[in-house]
Amino acid sequence: AGVLAMLKHIFQSRRESAALNNAVLARLQRVARDYSAVSEVVAEVERSSLSLLSDKRILEMMLCLCETELACPSPSIGPLLSATARLLGARGLYALLPRHPLQPLLRGCLPPPHGVASAVGEGPTRLGALLDLVLAIVRLPDASGDADEKLERAARAHFHLCGGAAALASLVGSLGTAAPRLRSLRREVGEPLLEILVSLLSTREASTEYGLTLSLCDGLSPQALTLLRLCCHPCGSVRRRAQAVLQAVLLECD
Repeated sequence: AGVLAMLKHIFQSRRESAALNNAVLARLQRVARDYSAVSEVVAEVERSSLSLLSDKRILEMMLCLCETELACPSPSIGPLLSATARLLGARGLYALLPRHPLQPLLRGCLPPPHGVASAVGEGPTRLGALLDLVLAIVRLPDASGDADEKLERAARAHFHLCGGAAALASLVGSLGTAAPRLRSLRREVGEPLLEILVSLLSTREASTEYGLTLSLCDGLSPQALTLLRLCCHPCGSVRRRAQAVLQAVLLECD
């Protein structure tokens, strides 16, 4: 009886998974005909059970949508990037990341013409949402155990191969060293940017290959003064993250 109940549960889960994957794919396919349906895709992802999502086409189509939106941003860009970040909480989809080029996303991380700290008072930004997505790429949510560490390590290695370290260092460098500009750095940009670096260099460094660590430290060492000034940022969470990043870089350079 116990075995039969277990098999029944497995078959039921598979049916539910197939139905959910098909529902999300149907929403995504509709976007190809009517781009205004992006909001429906976002809503479907937000209410979906991540444990049931595994179809590689979902990740492929979401990343393509993000690439399209980054090339010509519309008001839907923030929710779309956030929905894609949530999707990466699905182990079955996160495991597929190394198969997809990340360069289009990383190009979107390149500093704005006047620097990251120049856009102030505009509310949540495209860059902030994109950095949240990058954070979801390099840090598997609720990771635990060897299997999750293996997934995270593979995603980080792919991130490195796609030029992730250079993009992050360039962003930090764009902040400059002028105190007024650094103090104006918005929390929704500063927090995820520094949290990405903290995760890679400090809190979950075991999943970071040494080559990526060296690339990050090489890129961040010239920005030590910028990081030091961020350690005095008005926002406590930005200060703490900047301190952790600076400490990790200095220890590696020692």
